Amino acid sequence: MQTFSTAFLNALNADHFEYAFLVDLPVGQHYTNHGYDLTVGTSTYLSNGLLVKFANIDQTQELNLATYSLELSNVTNTLAKAYAAGNYRGLSAVIKLAVLVDGVIQGDPVILYKGTLDSFSVRENGRSSNLTIKLTSHWASFNQMSGRYSSDRLQQDLYAGDRFFKYAHDEMSNIGWGKK
Repeated sequence: MQTFSTAFLNALNADHFEYAFLVDLPVGQHYTNHGYDLTVGTSTYLSNGLLVKFANIDQTQELNLATYSLELSNVTNTLAKAYAAGNYRGLSAVIKLAVLVDGVIQGDPVILYKGTLDSFSVRENGRSSNLTIKLTSHWASFNQMSGRYSSDRLQQDLYAGDRFFKYAHDEMSNIGWGKK
């Protein structure tokens, strides 16, 4: 169930308000489609015209494997190379909605979609590069054995020296819960 802060609800009842999408992506990227940069907590959401296209968000109370895609326009080579060089599949990505009155965010932004990075593609032409990012539910690969998000290799990429997932694949067959 979705809950809203009192300040958020009051803003919706105001004579005038505006809204902005806030996107948290892996590699420490934070973007907004608003006319200027927005700061929420310690995160600054860049408003440089990059965030250009959103898919429709389908909210439901049922457990499902919904996917969501968004497009960033005129991305720098640095950002495109960062996604291409690392394995960010499975890392958290969040899309939120903020309501503003007189340029000030009211209450806490509401989470519209929370999932993981599934895939991305870069389209280039002579003038610009577009990065399309596909997000998916974190349940999408729950039973996946090969290439799981919780592999030792990915853990080492993220947290060198942390051996938490070193034997994860060996122990998978010994888990007894859920069996009769």
